[in-house]
Amino acid sequence: MKTGKIISLSDRFGFVIDGEGTSHYFNQRNLLQGLKLQDLCIGDKLSFTPSAGRKGMIANGVGKLEMHTALVLGERMIFSRKPDPFRSNEHPMEGSFITLQSSWHRSPDAAREELRAVVAATGANAAVNVCMDAKTFNSGNYHYTMHACRASVGLYRVEREVETAQDAKELTADSETQSQYVRSSLETSRKMLEAERRKQARKKTIVFVAAAAFIVYVFSNMLPG
Repeated sequence: MKTGKIISLSDRFGFVIDGEGTSHYFNQRNLLQGLKLQDLCIGDKLSFTPSAGRKGMIANGVGKLEMHTALVLGERMIFSRKPDPFRSNEHPMEGSFITLQSSWHRSPDAAREELRAVVAATGANAAVNVCMDAKTFNSGNYHYTMHACRASVGLYRVEREVETAQDAKELTADSETQSQYVRSSLETSRKMLEAERRKQARKKTIVFVAAAAFIVYVFSNMLPG
């Protein structure tokens, strides 16, 4: 017994290709009782017994496999400014998304790349609503702009057709388990990035206070005794 997918179908016959890439011919006489050619569509999964014919391989005892839908983590990395960049078979996991913001950088590209690296390291596969925050700092009379990249980061799943309900249940459960680890990693990353931004803010405050103290010292020494 083999399984395969219909690659060609007419009102009189069709062809099904197996996992090894071999094409098998079938017509109404090759179908199991109760199944009709009109019940089939290109892309349907079939079970059949192969046999050699005069012009090639033939599928006998053809039956239609009832497929079940599993939800598995998507392999495509999404990094988009759009709030909803998902395709029709891609489903964001509710409750998996949190907001991450990079530390401050002079270059917007550096901020963006830092956030990309964090997303990849956590195991998340989607960053949506990506935007750039800008903030002006000053050091004495010198003003400069710093950038931080912010996004809603989490997971999305895709639909995968499998042959048994048990496989669908197990694969979907696996994606739920994986999402728990990713969520934990995202929370850890969020705290680390927040700590880094606080550290940057403290450094700027120290610089500002030191500069102010220096100015006060200079002017105090310029005043007549």
